[in-house]
Amino acid sequence: MRGPFVAQMARNMSQIIDGTSNTVCLAEKAVGIANETYIRGNTAVSSFSTPASPANCLATTGANGQYATGLVVLAATATGAASSTRLSSTRWAEGRVFFSGITTVLAPNGPSCTPSDSDGTWGVYTPTSYHPGGVHVSLVDGSVRFISDNIDAGSPTATEVSSGPSPYGVWGALGSVGGGESLSEF
Repeated sequence: MRGPFVAQMARNMSQIIDGTSNTVCLAEKAVGIANETYIRGNTAVSSFSTPASPANCLATTGANGQYATGLVVLAATATGAASSTRLSSTRWAEGRVFFSGITTVLAPNGPSCTPSDSDGTWGVYTPTSYHPGGVHVSLVDGSVRFISDNIDAGSPTATEVSSGPSPYGVWGALGSVGGGESLSEF
């Protein structure tokens, strides 16, 4: 609810008080690999409640860039067709949060998690790419920046906030339109 695009809410440029060059507008989301549990492009169904700390989502990671075993991972079937679950990043034009939304709480190329496979469900939707070391984002001013996987993402144990400064470091500050954070070069 802190970014420039919020369901059933219109924002104008005057509401982006953190500055259009300091606010993420869009970010990459990789499409997952069929029948795999890779973090990049896939979303894990994980039991956590709203509001929750991103540490619960971070705990879903296993070894070698994959989710831990035993999790339901929302990914494509072998034929590439949709399975009975929803597929993250594949129907982006619908605009629903599960398909095209992003959060700036876990560093780029980290895990994405949702408590269910419903396409309107809240979750941690981390920008992902197949670029080594980060993701491209577009800022509200129209510029494009490469954001490193190593950007300061604050404390993953912090609970989300609805106003004021983000507890998720520089990355969290870039995701809010009015957190009041002062950003230097990122």
